[in-house]
Amino acid sequence: MKEFKQTLYAIVDKKGNVYYHTLSNQKKDCIKYFLKDISFTWKEAKKYGWKCMKVDVHIMSASNLD
Repeated sequence: MKEFKQTLYAIVDKKGNVYYHTLSNQKKDCIKYFLKDISFTWKEAKKYGWKCMKVDVHIMSASNLD
């Protein structure tokens, strides 16, 4: 299987952890998915260090990893 690469948006905290449930093609949807689970506004979340960043997502079958 060929490797599949796509650039998406994701929420990343100040430690560099990616919140995978926020992956989206659009920045506004990424932020919306994140805010759905918390009681902050986006402005408040940014004060705590969360960012909406472009990330490269690489997908390949597990059999290609051997």
